[in-house]
Amino acid sequence: AQIFTIAVNEATQDVVLTPSLVSVDGNFKLVFTGVAGRRHSVQASTDLKTWPTVITFPAGAGQIEYTDSATATTPFRFFRVFVEP
Repeated sequence: AQIFTIAVNEATQDVVLTPSLVSVDGNFKLVFTGVAGRRHSVQASTDLKTWPTVITFPAGAGQIEYTDSATATTPFRFFRVFVEP
């Protein structure tokens, strides 16, 4: 079984993360509720040092889903959601 840990810092306290799992097709799916009127960037890291943005969602609120298709080739990957000012 794969275990994932999701951390929320003060800057993103209004983002509500939903427990995420690896789907039947082997891809990791991150689901969160965004902050109204703010853009959200999903960032990924393999070493917890560098955090490139993998996708940016336009301003809005409601449930946002990101599916990572690199799960099979990058088994150890961490994610965070950055709420842009």
